[in-house]
Amino acid sequence: RLIEDIDYSALTKLVLPTAPTISDIYLAGAVSAFDKSYEYLHPQQPVPLKPCNHLFHKVPTCEDPIIRSHISEARVFVSDSIISTLMACTRSVAPWDILIHRVSDVLFLDKRPDSDIELLTVNETSNDPGFDHQINSPTALTLEATTVNQYFSQQCLLSHSLKREANKNPFFEEESSEIPSVTYKYRLFDLGDDIKVMVRCEYEAYGVTDKQCINIKSLLEWGTKPGMKGWKDELEKLSGSILATEIKNNSNKFAKWTASAIITGDNLIKIGFVSRNHYMNTKEHSILGTINIASRDLVSQIGLNMKNAWGIIFSLSKTLLALPEGKYVLMKDSHKVVTIYNI
Repeated sequence: RLIEDIDYSALTKLVLPTAPTISDIYLAGAVSAFDKSYEYLHPQQPVPLKPCNHLFHKVPTCEDPIIRSHISEARVFVSDSIISTLMACTRSVAPWDILIHRVSDVLFLDKRPDSDIELLTVNETSNDPGFDHQINSPTALTLEATTVNQYFSQQCLLSHSLKREANKNPFFEEESSEIPSVTYKYRLFDLGDDIKVMVRCEYEAYGVTDKQCINIKSLLEWGTKPGMKGWKDELEKLSGSILATEIKNNSNKFAKWTASAIITGDNLIKIGFVSRNHYMNTKEHSILGTINIASRDLVSQIGLNMKNAWGIIFSLSKTLLALPEGKYVLMKDSHKVVTIYNI
């Protein structure tokens, strides 16, 4: 049953005038240091991307034991990937949906078990995305880019530099080599007017010298055919231009990355440039280079308005908390409208 349609134009006008008050609630997991040698790679001497056997387990918000133990401290509970989807929703082109559990006086915002909301889209906001045959379809590229991102995030770390937090990873019962380098940072954002939002944030590494928290991301080159100039030829001198093109073609993805890094604590973002070894081979890739971007700098570069981002979260929270108890879905289809359904 349809509850409400919210047009993009209305969402873009929302503003939270005062920045949220932030409290750190809980820290768990373990991360390794970023290997700075990946910042000095030469595109003509790339490093092979290595597969890994880590389990990248995204536990639903409503099943998170840490959130369950802090249920009295907030009214809205959400992961960084889902809240960043909402913060950047007016840039999204591909459809998505979010499950809303309205229980007692709180909200749990979750993904469906088979949802692709946490996967990395490719050329989502490009006017000419260049999709051609089966291996370069939107679905295939999304799966490839997500896998590449996972491998890269675990490869570019210093071995024997694992830094454990006071609390162990809450989603694995025992220590295992399958646990990826990740710290979960639970933060409470007080938006005012009795709206407190608890977010499960993540980061993958820390800086060797400054101990700064780092989010690790990657970009995938996939459409460069033999005879064409690609990143391998141009990255050394034209990294800024290449990055600008990627931002234009992936505006939504960059906004989600940036929002996540900001709410986690103004994290540094490391972006790796990863290319197929052959344009028809989706299984073998090489790392050509890595750049650093401060999340606050990226906010300016991509034109992300965090007052608007928080305004969207505040407005949606008020709307959803006013609904009767039950299960709802927040859906973005092919049009520039976000719809609330009762299910």
